[in-house]
Amino acid sequence: MPSRREVRDRRRPTVLGSFVHLARRARGVAFWTTVAASGAYAVYRVVARPFRPANRRLALFLGKHLMEASGPCLAVTTRPVELERFAGGTLRRMVLAGIPVVVAVVTPNDELSERFDAQDEEALEAAHRIGYHRLQLLKVPAPFQQQDVEDRLEEVWNEVEPEVVVAFDPLDPLGWIQIPEERLCGEAALRLAERLDGERRVKLAFCGTSRPNALVEVTPILPDKIGAVVSHRTELSAPPLAINLGLRLTGRLPDLRGSFEALRILEPARRSRDQQAIALRRAARSAEPAPDAREVRRAVVRTRIPADAARGPEAAPSNYWASDGSVPEEVGASGGDQPGSRTR
Repeated sequence: MPSRREVRDRRRPTVLGSFVHLARRARGVAFWTTVAASGAYAVYRVVARPFRPANRRLALFLGKHLMEASGPCLAVTTRPVELERFAGGTLRRMVLAGIPVVVAVVTPNDELSERFDAQDEEALEAAHRIGYHRLQLLKVPAPFQQQDVEDRLEEVWNEVEPEVVVAFDPLDPLGWIQIPEERLCGEAALRLAERLDGERRVKLAFCGTSRPNALVEVTPILPDKIGAVVSHRTELSAPPLAINLGLRLTGRLPDLRGSFEALRILEPARRSRDQQAIALRRAARSAEPAPDAREVRRAVVRTRIPADAARGPEAAPSNYWASDGSVPEEVGASGGDQPGSRTR
């Protein structure tokens, strides 16, 4: 029988046993850490796919080239909060570079001015944070038509003579952005650039796009962009802290090494191609049947009446109550004007 000392020595862990135990635990921790990191990176790649350009180096070069513009910038939108959410940092960098930025806000002209008092103050506060040179309202009849938006925008275009035009992408917008008015403004800017820019010097920068080809770094001025977006308090459904966190995370989607805004810069040679693509898409959309215009289907009612009895009008019974020539006694017994009544 072993003594107490021998039993105590057997229970005492050795150095080698402790090392093996720690190695097993470290291996388990490393395995699950690798699994968690791989899953997080896969989710990041899926979420960041619409914000990541195909060629990162070329996208950074195009973003720097866009910031080297010397002429004025014209931004077209129907909701300034959306414009500042997707391109506020780019516009802020232009202002800091000495480029005058004019924002044309397309609004319906049949709305009462009292409804826009609070939003006007918030838009002015956001404009002060970004540093817009001018914030101009373009009154257009509602519902918005492309020709009306184009006519009103042409007046500002001829006055500003922009070198850079910022609008929402009318051809390839992000899937979760369902703002048809913004796409209409983008189409109007594209048509005006093709018609008025004879010297081919205007750069079109489309934001909110699913096919970006340019990245503009906004890491140093990200607080200014967030402050401008949070200024629209009546139009935000989430608390400011959530908006702040969301904008910071969204800015890291194109590249984890900094905060960027993804744009699609359209070269003058590709404007006609975009117009043709938009025209073909619109024609295909108009050719599709309306969702409510369904083919009328006739209901087939099955009865037990023999087919020979319903071949011709002579075989059809003249009395609803008597299909075989017999009428119950109680039917129409109290009155003579009831169907199937008998005259006594």
